[in-house]
Amino acid sequence: MRFWGVPKKQISLESILEYAQLSPRRIHFASTHRKALREVDDGSEVLAWLNLPFRDTVGVLLSHLAGATLYERRTGKGVCCPIKNADQLDLVKSFVERFKDIVFLRDNLDLSAALSMNMEEDGASRTELGECEYQVKYHGLGCGSEEFVKLHEALCEWLEELPFYKDADYICAVPSGHSFVADIIGGLDDWKGKDISEHVSWADKKCDIKNAESVEEKLDALERSGLEVNGVDLKGKVVVLVDDLYKSGLTMQYVAMKLKESGASRVFGICLVKSRGND
Repeated sequence: MRFWGVPKKQISLESILEYAQLSPRRIHFASTHRKALREVDDGSEVLAWLNLPFRDTVGVLLSHLAGATLYERRTGKGVCCPIKNADQLDLVKSFVERFKDIVFLRDNLDLSAALSMNMEEDGASRTELGECEYQVKYHGLGCGSEEFVKLHEALCEWLEELPFYKDADYICAVPSGHSFVADIIGGLDDWKGKDISEHVSWADKKCDIKNAESVEEKLDALERSGLEVNGVDLKGKVVVLVDDLYKSGLTMQYVAMKLKESGASRVFGICLVKSRGND
């Protein structure tokens, strides 16, 4: 019952390709979707409408926290929620305000979100977490730095704040040449589950997906890199998968696919920041 209402998506190379064709793939109440909730006064029984492009992740959390259900729009484009009483309107307003900086993502993971955009809406400067991620990743600021601490504190806060995440069995960093995400996870003293980052690694990651031109080429590069999951029993377990920057999401989805192939029942993704350059 811990994860009642949370989907169990099947992930395959084909489904990753299908999701890559969808647009948009993010919801951000602080910028792009700031007008998603609109109150109306037209004499009908509806007090407000919440209109969103998709229900992935955000729909589960809305239902759990605000008792709101997203329905397919008659046009076939996006989803909506008619709000018919003041109490529910207050709950939905509270939800939008509470999670305004969170980026809800549409991909193959059962739940998927980023803590912040990496760039401000004008694209000219980084957000606070975006700057921290950049400095720690590219300037080697270590565990004692202010930037590292801010990232650590933000992850701690939202792992506790986001429903279902705190109840997962395991947490795992997406394997990378940059070790700071694994270092952040290693410092989660209050995390109730187990860190399994050391059990997930690339056998031979010489194929840089950044140089691949198409989604197909990127997935082929990941396949040839040989992701290995060893020394841990994932059967029936729920895993939180953590990365630093979410661009296309291909690597995170690929790793999630391999975790499910190894027995994981659900995989929840959480990234420190989301690239504004990708839809």
